[in-house]
Amino acid sequence: MSAITAAVRATNPLLDELLHSLQLLEANDEGLTELDLTDCPVFTVQHGTALAKALLYNTELKVLVLKGCRIQTQNATEIAEALRHNTTLETLNLDNNQIAPAGIKAIAEMLDVNEGLKEVRLSQQRQQAGTDAEQALAKALLKNQTLTKLSLQLRDPASRNAVDRYITRNKEIGTFIFLFSHYFLSLRSVKPSPSLQQGKNAWQPPQQRTNTRIAAYRIVVQLNWEEMMK
Repeated sequence: MSAITAAVRATNPLLDELLHSLQLLEANDEGLTELDLTDCPVFTVQHGTALAKALLYNTELKVLVLKGCRIQTQNATEIAEALRHNTTLETLNLDNNQIAPAGIKAIAEMLDVNEGLKEVRLSQQRQQAGTDAEQALAKALLKNQTLTKLSLQLRDPASRNAVDRYITRNKEIGTFIFLFSHYFLSLRSVKPSPSLQQGKNAWQPPQQRTNTRIAAYRIVVQLNWEEMMK
C-alpha cells in the first residue's frame, strides 16, 4: 500500500497520517491505544480491510473511532470477524456510516463470542438495522456479559426490551465485580492468626481467596439474572 501511494503521501498529509496509523496498528505498537479517524475524508474500503486485518492480531488498541468514515457492510463484516478473536478492544464507534442490516447483524453475532468490548456505537446508519439484526443482537447479549453501552435505535419492541435488560444486567455485574474485587484485594495485607496457621487447610492465601470468591459471586449473579429473565 505504501509503495503505491508513496508519491501521493508526500503531498497529502491526511493520507500519510492514516497510513502511518494503520502501520502502527499492524505492528501492534504499544503506544497506539486509541485511534480516532472521525470524518476521515481519505478513508476507503481498502483501508477498512487493512484495518480489520491488523485488528485481528492487535493486543494494544483499546478505543477505535471510525465515525463518519463511510464504512460499508463489507468493512463492518470484516471488523466483526476480527473482533471474534480480539479481546483487547473496549470501545468501537461506527456511528454515522453506511452499514446495511447484514453488517449490523455481523457485529451483533460477533458480540455473542467477544469478551472485551464494553461500548459499541452504531447509530445514524443510512438504513435501519432491521428486525433480523435486532433479534440477533438481543440473542447475543443474552450470553454477553461485558457490553455496558450500546448506541443503536431498535424498532422491534421485544428486541429493544431484551437489550435494555441485558445491558442493565451487565452494568450491575460489572459494578459488583469491581466493588468486591477491590474489597477482597485489600485483604492481601491481612495475615492469618496463629490459631489458623496451625490448621493445614484452614487458611488460603489472600489472592487465592479473592479469585475464588469473585468467581463464585459471578456465578451467583449470573444465575439470579437468568432466573429473573425467564
